[in-house]
Amino acid sequence: MQGTAGDTIMISKVGFQSLFWVFTAERHSMTFQLKKSNNVLQEVEISTGYQKIRKDRLTGSAYYLDSEQLELNVGSNVLDRLKDVVPGLNLLGRHPNMTIRGVSSIHGNMSPLIVVDDFPYEGDINDINPEDVETISVLKDAAAAAIWGTRAGNGVIVITTKKGSFGQRPEISFQSNMTVGNKPDLFYTPTMSVSDYIDTERRVFEEGGYTATESNLDRLPLSEVVELLIAHREKEISLDKLESSIDLLKQHDIRKDINKFLVRKTMASRSNLNIRGGGEQHVYSISTGYDRNLPQQLRVSNDRLTLRANNAFSFFEKRLTVQADIFGVFHKQIMDGHSIYTGLSPYERLVDSDGKHRAIYGFYRKPWLDQAENMGLLDWQYRPLDELENGDRNKMAENYQFNLGAAYKLLPNLRLKVLYQYAADNGREETHYSVDSYFARDLINKFAQINDSGLPTFPIPHSGILDEGTERNRSNSLRGNLTYDNTLGKHEINVMLGWEMRDRTMRNGRQRFYGYDDEYMSNQVVDYTKAYAMSYFTRRTDEIPFVQSLRYRQNRNLSYYANLNYSFGGRFTLSASARKDKSNVFGVSANLKGVPLFSIGAVWNVHKEPWLSDELKGIWRVKASFGYNGNMDNTLSSQITANYLAASATYLNRAEIINPPNADLRWERVKNANFGLQWISDGGRLDIGAEYYIKNGLDLIGDSPYAPSSGVDFYRGNTASTAGNGLELTVNTVNIDRAFKWKTGLLFSHAKDKITRYLLKPAVMANAIEYGTTAFPIEGASRFAIYSFPWAGLDPTNGNPRGYLDGEISDDYRNIIAGTTLENATLNGPSFPTVFGAFRNTFLWRQWSASVNITYRFVYYVRMKSISYGFNYGLGGHGDIYKRWQKPGDEQHTYVMSMPVADGDLYRDRFYTYGSQLVEKGDHIRLSDIRVAYVDNYGLKRNRRLKIQYFMQFSNLGLLWVKNSRNIEPDNNNVPFPFQMSIGTKIGL
Repeated sequence: MQGTAGDTIMISKVGFQSLFWVFTAERHSMTFQLKKSNNVLQEVEISTGYQKIRKDRLTGSAYYLDSEQLELNVGSNVLDRLKDVVPGLNLLGRHPNMTIRGVSSIHGNMSPLIVVDDFPYEGDINDINPEDVETISVLKDAAAAAIWGTRAGNGVIVITTKKGSFGQRPEISFQSNMTVGNKPDLFYTPTMSVSDYIDTERRVFEEGGYTATESNLDRLPLSEVVELLIAHREKEISLDKLESSIDLLKQHDIRKDINKFLVRKTMASRSNLNIRGGGEQHVYSISTGYDRNLPQQLRVSNDRLTLRANNAFSFFEKRLTVQADIFGVFHKQIMDGHSIYTGLSPYERLVDSDGKHRAIYGFYRKPWLDQAENMGLLDWQYRPLDELENGDRNKMAENYQFNLGAAYKLLPNLRLKVLYQYAADNGREETHYSVDSYFARDLINKFAQINDSGLPTFPIPHSGILDEGTERNRSNSLRGNLTYDNTLGKHEINVMLGWEMRDRTMRNGRQRFYGYDDEYMSNQVVDYTKAYAMSYFTRRTDEIPFVQSLRYRQNRNLSYYANLNYSFGGRFTLSASARKDKSNVFGVSANLKGVPLFSIGAVWNVHKEPWLSDELKGIWRVKASFGYNGNMDNTLSSQITANYLAASATYLNRAEIINPPNADLRWERVKNANFGLQWISDGGRLDIGAEYYIKNGLDLIGDSPYAPSSGVDFYRGNTASTAGNGLELTVNTVNIDRAFKWKTGLLFSHAKDKITRYLLKPAVMANAIEYGTTAFPIEGASRFAIYSFPWAGLDPTNGNPRGYLDGEISDDYRNIIAGTTLENATLNGPSFPTVFGAFRNTFLWRQWSASVNITYRFVYYVRMKSISYGFNYGLGGHGDIYKRWQKPGDEQHTYVMSMPVADGDLYRDRFYTYGSQLVEKGDHIRLSDIRVAYVDNYGLKRNRRLKIQYFMQFSNLGLLWVKNSRNIEPDNNNVPFPFQMSIGTKIGL
């Protein structure tokens, strides 16, 4: 091979680590030896948080990710890195934010357990710096996760951070990247045009639609156009002045001002430094990271600083190992951004022609505000752009974790390990409303008292207002393991016995200070007991808002567990685990109650059988497992539960019963069965894995009807159940393996679930249709299903929407809604995708790499937005108003109901909004991201190498195909995900 000094060559082979070499003038021939890759299946170890198990010995279902796979996605948190890379894991962007193999609880916790370095992580997963992560193991079934007992019902995500190794030379890595995203597209959702909006306002005004508001004693606001129409009616302005003013307003669109003054392009920057290594008796790893995120809203920022240090020491010829880890995260959020009042007219302006901040009238009528200023009240004008400067809201959070551990080899095959963790979370949120803020001025003015001489006095001091919230969580965990490992010929056995104690306390509170002076940190006393007449309507009285609350919760758990793994010749592996958890949530008299959970599993490495034909080369693996995990709603207790409150007027204590006593309260259980098959071709060019699972929830927390004479209508206990099943498929191929390489990865997941038992039926089916099964679970449907009113089309004579009443087509909306039952309502289907996955293609050539990721979501439904007319002809509503029925025959090509000819009908609007015609499939295929990277390698002295990677990634590139008839974004509230571009570099030494 020929080359000149400075040229770099790459030598690679499937299953081995790539080797880079720089030509030098002194060397003319070299011998290269490749090392087996850590990604070879047999060498991968799955961490359960208690032990590490070789993947070929794992009987359960788990998915392993190394740091290289985690770098495929750019993001400041672990969830961003997990998106579309784990089969069965669905990131939803709404409650529940993340599921593994669907949901198997109704009111209990639905999120998977997060484990970091062997202990459950109780903080915000977004606080974990992904650059600190070495590997992630996602445990899905009972055999893999049952060791975590009652916390494993929703799956377990085990995170192992980067650490040093004994005898490792010091390694330094630094990474920095920046992501820029587009502004939100405020014009994506079609709405009524400004011109038509004003014309509709004039029509409503001429028909007397604003008369009640105009005379309302609460001074309810009227738009600028309506105020102009009133002024013309009262002969305060001429017709020419009216028309010219309205023509000027028609030229404005408030979305342009919002886009200019209140939103921005997003920007996120991240930097991380890691140093690790080790000697003969000491290993270490130190890392720090800083992230700064600027979201779309102006004056909002999110800063995070993470610090992590891991140390381990070896004594007595490595018989004793002691570890000490420290983790800290410091989080600061500034939330001074302004959420503009949503009831504004589309022609409002945030600045006037001179660029001055303009007042808008979204809370009170302009004549009243002018009068209030003359009465000596504070300026009551609402200027949105001023609020960017007048608010001061920030949130500070700190999370600390201290891990101590010791492992001692009692005998050559017997090891004792003790771990302790102390974790502390402190949070503080402050919102300081200065006296210039609208919030403070509005509250001060509302409670102003006008005396006989017409002068105001202020029960709420003429100063700022401070809202303060605090959170303080503490947890202590202690665990002891005794592990026995031995190999006798072809027989390998691993036994683990242990116990665990855990105590967690949570305390939070909120309070408000009136008359707050930030300079002196002082406040003034107000009278909460008196009812004051409101300044804007003296016949209305109210008390000064009293904001003060305290909450405290303590959970204690004691657990015993055992795990057994037996392997014969590397061909057969059998596993069994058992765990019993106890908790204080069952009350003092029953605190010995617990739940036994277990799992069994087997894996058969068929390829190691001597009778296997040479024609079936490669790796063949079959596995199966069965067992129970658990789950719990920690808000419940076997004792009576109630909210203990104090009335602000009398200061007398009172209690509101939440749930009656339930001596039979017990843990939720999740029954799992898993069956898996995997084949890897000889040479690793093709890797196919398939798993089928059954996942049923038992003894789930549900609502049941209760005798009204007891004082409650229903109680919550272990009365519900669910059933779920699914299929997961992974296919990895090496299509071209030459100087140019092409790899493909396909992830396919199918997960469905339904509620099989739920005793409390919806009293009014319309509530379940309008508020969803999130609030009203229904037996026989998915936990998050969409129901709708059956649709019978538009009336060809008048365009009215039609449904069914007693089996007949009808437009009696009130009775249709009241008469809709569980039996005759339309069950459209689940609102979460039940089929989802990704298809990634990766290309490598020399030092270049590129990947293209396509994701898909199938078999789920979304409710589309449309017009609702109300009592003002759909004023400011959805752009569907231009697709409405207007003449006979239109019903052949539109489902949008006609505009009412007289007063609006709210029942008509409700029926149309929640009719089945607006529910469409959310199925879509998306071009998720494209990533390009270049790697440079430089030879240094003492056989050290400097590796620099440069990368660029483009995300949220748009939809390739969508099922719905409108061809619009089915997720993200029907608004496209903003395009993002990331650039960065990673340096390793």
